[in-house]
Amino acid sequence: MRVTVSSCLLGIDCRYCGDGYPQEGILKLIKDHQVIPLCPEQLGGYLLFYGNQLNW
Repeated sequence: MRVTVSSCLLGIDCRYCGDGYPQEGILKLIKDHQVIPLCPEQLGGYLLFYGNQLNW
């Protein structure tokens, strides 16, 4: 089964503050399902700043 999960919950550094927020339950889900990571902040058009670097 395919499931969509917020990228930051998978540990991908994409949050507004530039880090991830890995969740144990979500990470266990990866083992049994095909996960499609999405970043709501980026999909919403928010600009992300990591240090002095601007990321789209």
